[in-house]
Amino acid sequence: MKPCLGVVREVYSKWERRSPITPEHVKQLVQEHDINVLVQPSRKRVFTDLEFQRAGATITEDLAPAGAILGVKQVQANALLRDKTYLFFSHTIKAQAANMPLLDKLLEKRVRLIDYETIRDVASGERLVAFGEFAGKAGMIDTLRGLGSRLLGLGISNPFLNVAPAYSYPTLADAMAAIRKVGKAYRSGGGAKSFLPAGHGPLTVVFTGAGKVSRGAQSVFEALDPIILPSVDALNEALDPSAIYGLVVRDADVCRDAQGSFSKKNYLANPSEYDAALFARNVLPKATVVFTGAYWDARFPRWIPTSTFGASAKQLLVLCDAACDVNGSVEFVHRTSTVEDPFFFVDAAKPGVPEVKPADESNADVKLVCAVDILPSELPRDASKHFGDCLMPFLPVLAHGGGRVDVLPATLEQAVICANGKLAPSYQYIAAICEERKRAQTKERSRDELRAGAARVLRLRGHLFDSKLMNRTLDLVEALGGRFRIVQAGLAQPRGGPGREHRAHTSVLLQVEAASKHREPRRRGRPRRRSVRGAPGRRLCTRPARRRTQGGRFVFRVRRRRARHAAGCVASRDGQGRQRQDVRGVWRRSGGAASGGAAVAARQSRRGGRARVGDCHAARANPARPQNRLRGGRRRRGSFGGVQRGARRRSRRVVAAAVAAPRGGRRVHSAQGEHGHGQLRERVW
Repeated sequence: MKPCLGVVREVYSKWERRSPITPEHVKQLVQEHDINVLVQPSRKRVFTDLEFQRAGATITEDLAPAGAILGVKQVQANALLRDKTYLFFSHTIKAQAANMPLLDKLLEKRVRLIDYETIRDVASGERLVAFGEFAGKAGMIDTLRGLGSRLLGLGISNPFLNVAPAYSYPTLADAMAAIRKVGKAYRSGGGAKSFLPAGHGPLTVVFTGAGKVSRGAQSVFEALDPIILPSVDALNEALDPSAIYGLVVRDADVCRDAQGSFSKKNYLANPSEYDAALFARNVLPKATVVFTGAYWDARFPRWIPTSTFGASAKQLLVLCDAACDVNGSVEFVHRTSTVEDPFFFVDAAKPGVPEVKPADESNADVKLVCAVDILPSELPRDASKHFGDCLMPFLPVLAHGGGRVDVLPATLEQAVICANGKLAPSYQYIAAICEERKRAQTKERSRDELRAGAARVLRLRGHLFDSKLMNRTLDLVEALGGRFRIVQAGLAQPRGGPGREHRAHTSVLLQVEAASKHREPRRRGRPRRRSVRGAPGRRLCTRPARRRTQGGRFVFRVRRRRARHAAGCVASRDGQGRQRQDVRGVWRRSGGAASGGAAVAARQSRRGGRARVGDCHAARANPARPQNRLRGGRRRRGSFGGVQRGARRRSRRVVAAAVAAPRGGRRVHSAQGEHGHGQLRERVW
């Protein structure tokens, strides 16, 4: 079979017009390597389908014959082909939460994923296939445009207003020509005295890192004809206010360990032992613009933490986070921006440096932030050509290999994120990070819900749908202003052998969010004597047990007066401090108001100012028992398993308690009933 490559259609964003290879690369693959190239049609791509077709590609939707399929950004999960090799930027190597569903689908379909971000030279570790340089170029163009807008917001007209968005220039050369004119106009117009706020020093642009992103930004910045400072100490020297200055800050300039020293080898091996406080102390106070391009992950110190930003960034006007690490090196950047809306504002004077909308641009404490996550797409034609040139040496191997791992060179083999339904050994840490994130989120969520009582969980069991009890329950939640979410649903199998199929029931776990945000005052004191009624003529008296307290609340016990047919309840605390309640029989409050066992439990558990939720059981009562049948075969009204009336009243009371009760601990109540008897259990989540 003739070797074949596929090019997938980009759907990540409307601005994603890049292609992993250009028509020139297709022509080279077809003519020099005898490789078929299949290209999915796209009218959004910067290169037209006709250009690819003229170069020798086949325009088709079906990429199944391809040995490897190329893309730029993440491929849609439902479009992945099973047992294929894909190459694209997956953004999963840092265990980014937003892309973990895509990784799960890749594992499910046994896809071999090669991430461009991990294709590195085996010896030096340098990335071989990247758009980073063009991310820096486009980011710097947008940053200069943002600088002009921010100065105008402060009431200063300036030459940077003539810089257009990067995507509006046909080629990078056109953008560079426009920026050269802006640099000349800035210097001839008086520099900082004419175009910067009063009290600001010369225009100083700081670049973090020395990688491809930073170098790309510096190449555009050079069109302004700036003066590049040799070190951080040069910021303290007397500088010409009419000039434009640039400074490149590396790890060694600002990162120190506890002893105040820096070792590159130790820094890369143990980055958590270092901090970057010197950046906020020595660099940020002098910066007019900061362009962050240094690599960062959770192990490395933050260069711009929220706690020190407000006091350090007095002269800062614009910050461009080209790395787009949300809550990363720039801690207060909580989101990315888009190509059509690349800027947002933060208030450095407020705690936490929050985003402000709308922003008072006349306020000097308001800083402009650019955090576009697809910057190279603003220069799609130049970026695609550069990227394809980097990728071309690997394509013949991928096409001829047909997706087999054993034919990959070491450079590509180390870039495999997953294959055959498993994570590659070098990337097993992704699973560990995800598990730790889930545990942390679960712990935090449980803590918040126990503190605020934001939700209750009901377990409904019985004939929920044929009796329409489920519908009535959800209607009641909405009527009381609450919200619900079905956490789990299932059908329990019949038990007890033939002839007992009526015991099969549906089980639903329903989470209900309370409508009330207020907490009732804690009730204290000895529990009152209560009375409840079971079947007619059988009275049940509750009396407090001996006085025992746990957690500042009384523990009471309700004893049965009659052992047979009468209702009974025992409330006690087990060894873990959890309350357990057992309910048997048919319950009615003295005074004639109907109530189910769950409602009694919910009422009793309000002690201590917490309204805990029970649930109702709608299981069908055994029609063979005479006490559960009335004349004409109808079910007894008050039987614990009754669906039409008794369970309906109980569900109303229970759901009302869940939605409108005072907020307390999150609890799950479970009720079971069979042959007219039931059991109500409660456990803390």
